[in-house]
Amino acid sequence: MATHVFGHMRHLDMPNQRPTSETYVLCFEGIAETGDSESLVLVQNMLKLDNQVEPDTRLYNALMLAYIAMGDPRESLLYWDDIIHSREGPTYNSIQIALRACEDAPFGERQARDIWNRLKRFEIQVTREIYAAYVGALAGQSLFDECVDLINNAEKEAGYTPDVLLLGTFHNALPDVKQEAMGKWAQKAYPKVWDAVQNLSKHAIQSYYGKAGMAYNIDRDVRA
Repeated sequence: MATHVFGHMRHLDMPNQRPTSETYVLCFEGIAETGDSESLVLVQNMLKLDNQVEPDTRLYNALMLAYIAMGDPRESLLYWDDIIHSREGPTYNSIQIALRACEDAPFGERQARDIWNRLKRFEIQVTREIYAAYVGALAGQSLFDECVDLINNAEKEAGYTPDVLLLGTFHNALPDVKQEAMGKWAQKAYPKVWDAVQNLSKHAIQSYYGKAGMAYNIDRDVRA
């Protein structure tokens, strides 16, 4: 219903009632939350025909979120390319979203490392959320030892001590066959933090690429 209303808005004669870039952002974020692939295609086609709206970083961020939710991280990362080649450039949210796409994208570690190297090269401050997202990107590609090194060096590299977000992201992004080993390592290396993670509720996950397992309910929410 919301998509149909959105479509009708585009044909209104009054400019103040037509969709703006922000309207599209909210729509794509809603599509990401509902997982409605049909609406994604429909609204994106509307956007392509809408000569009143020039895509900006927030709009590309929202498209990335939508395609991640549809299980298409490769398509999501195409919008990351649009962002880094735009005049506006990426925001912190853009970086976090792109790294999230790298978790499931084929050979996503290559793109994740490219993003990480850009952050280092341009001396961009790495937030706690971005650091965790980078660990998640590599964990999603089964790079267990590299993730362990990143977590052990988190305070030295970024000034953050390992916390629930970092360990929980590492666990959740790993393939299920490596989650048990991760738990044993975390219990020995960071027992208090890992106990806090284990006190969280869990839910089953099944990705479009066949990755399954149990995920702790940590807050990794990011908006456009």
